[in-house]
Amino acid sequence: QAEDGIRDYKVTGVQTCALPICRDTAIDGKWRPVPGVLADLYGSGSQGFYDSALAVDPGNVNVVYMGGATRNTNGQAGSCLDRGTITVTGTGAATTYAMASVSIGGAVHADLHTLVIDPEAHERLWVGCDGGVFMTNELRLAAPRFQSMNGGLANLNLSYLALHPTTDAMMIVGTQDCGSVRYTGEEVWLHSSWGDGGFGVIDWNNPHRMLTSYYGNRYRTTTDGGQQAYPVRSEEHTSELQSPCNLVCRLLLEK
Repeated sequence: QAEDGIRDYKVTGVQTCALPICRDTAIDGKWRPVPGVLADLYGSGSQGFYDSALAVDPGNVNVVYMGGATRNTNGQAGSCLDRGTITVTGTGAATTYAMASVSIGGAVHADLHTLVIDPEAHERLWVGCDGGVFMTNELRLAAPRFQSMNGGLANLNLSYLALHPTTDAMMIVGTQDCGSVRYTGEEVWLHSSWGDGGFGVIDWNNPHRMLTSYYGNRYRTTTDGGQQAYPVRSEEHTSELQSPCNLVCRLLLEK
């Protein structure tokens, strides 16, 4: 349900994206579906349980903003942040809705959890997501530009650290939806891979050789010390990759 005082909409929790939004007509007390949500609002899977956000334009109840999972735009991963313009047909109990949706959030980090429109400046939208906080002052433009507002925020969720036995300049860290990052001894860490970073292991004999796990029990491998985003390898026996011990075994098997 929207949190901007209008309170006309709710998210149904439907994860397949068919009809995840409903609107209260304030006529007969019934919620009516609003078709027209982009089919990939919750990504290619069913992430409506995890990332689902809604905001209503304070100046126009027929304009809504919807946040979901992740979407590739021109080969670059970004968020599912969409603007929906709603058309109302009929009156009373015969009222129906239709919506035209467009994507506006390709530059925002994926997995959105909250959307807030500034009550004093309706063209300003704040976004809370797995990548922290983003904001635009151009909400009502066709293609609003967003900027990261994460300066000074310690907002990474770390899941695992793998450390080389003789030098702390060879450490790989898995983070929630911000990839795997490598400590190099400098203030700025090296972003080595995308997505959800999990368990990791470093080859003690060749520290440039690393493995990290990924969501769905897949794993990544690199031989350049994590200098660039390295590819995901699908693992046939995914159930075997649920612990650091199993990643070590995989590292030995790949020798």
